[in-house]
Amino acid sequence: MWLALILLLLFPAKYATWYSSHVPFRCGGNVKIPQVFVCDGKRQCPNGTSQSFYADDEDSEMCVATRYLPPKKLALTKLTQNDSTVLISWSFEDSTITKPEVLLTSESDDSENVHLAGYLFSGTSDHHNFKKTFTAQVNEYRVSGLKPWTLYEIVLRPYYTVDGSVQPIYKVGKAAYTIYRSEATAPTAPGYAEVLYVEDKKISMKVGDPLSW
Repeated sequence: MWLALILLLLFPAKYATWYSSHVPFRCGGNVKIPQVFVCDGKRQCPNGTSQSFYADDEDSEMCVATRYLPPKKLALTKLTQNDSTVLISWSFEDSTITKPEVLLTSESDDSENVHLAGYLFSGTSDHHNFKKTFTAQVNEYRVSGLKPWTLYEIVLRPYYTVDGSVQPIYKVGKAAYTIYRSEATAPTAPGYAEVLYVEDKKISMKVGDPLSW
């Protein structure tokens, strides 16, 4: 029951809608890991916990069985277009096969939901968040309306279904992750300006912060 609940919270099974890509993954008790480490092929959560609640960040019920996929990794590139817009593109690149520290295979590995159906895309900052879902044919997205001089965490995660089409049941793969700081813009006019006093060849003023930067 706990596993079903956490799957619904993290990966809602309704046509690959992404809701919590930056909410820490709860392993059990006070142990949490960043979402970007979930389904990356390396177990981060401890193997056991004394808590009644326990979750596996590499559980085969939510993570695609990587042994059925080609040895490629998802890579992101970013290109600033103007102060508030950045073009994010992605592709699978050849990756050197390395033996993992822990062999993450099991008899319950799903050999069917291994066909790329699309991508779950999200960006998070202190003041502005966004998320999108794309089909497998899309390989770039122009993010507009960014807040000036803001640090964004951008995550792109592939998801897989039984035939590569949008399905209510899917598995997710290793996420690609990047940090992007938007361009700074000139501040607006001051919030206010007040002359305090005037002396010979000297003026003292009090100027308020601009309404936006």
